[in-house]
Amino acid sequence: LAKASATAHETLTNMRTVRSLGIEDTQMDLYGKAIDLTFQIGRKMALFSSLFMVCCLFFCCRQV
Repeated sequence: LAKASATAHETLTNMRTVRSLGIEDTQMDLYGKAIDLTFQIGRKMALFSSLFMVCCLFFCCRQV
């Protein structure tokens, strides 16, 4: 998320340069890729943490 925020900040700060060079689409693609990467990482973290919880509950309940 930090990379996406940095990309957005840099683009908005240098809006004149971005517009004069005509690279708005390129900057939007960079931001989109950074957001997608953040989403994929979050999805994996959610999956692994839920699997961990299931395993913990399974093994703890078997002991009792």
